[in-house]
Amino acid sequence: GLAVVFVWRHGQRPSTASAVFECAAAHSLDKALHKLGNRLVVLHSDDDDTKAAQAVAQIVHKTGAQLAVLDASSKCGTSCASLLENALSDLGNNAALEIFADSHLLLPFDVSCRA
Repeated sequence: GLAVVFVWRHGQRPSTASAVFECAAAHSLDKALHKLGNRLVVLHSDDDDTKAAQAVAQIVHKTGAQLAVLDASSKCGTSCASLLENALSDLGNNAALEIFADSHLLLPFDVSCRA
């Protein structure tokens, strides 16, 4: 099955409106994934990108995934991709890594209706 790994950087409880929205979206995604036999894995992390990359690499390694897709359109961007590549390499993992740095590839708002 598919495992979507989501790095949560907002502490134990969301403290801003955007974090509450993000949390609700994650819950919705989790329900949708479960209906399809897949799962959402939430990693609680501080702002240490290296530790987050190592944790994601551990999940890729433990699940035996042959492909990992990284959304690198966030503030961490391609530097997180390098951290994940290094972490996978340190584990001796040969999973292919697809990196998307353009959020329009993941969220095609250009084809959405505009108000």
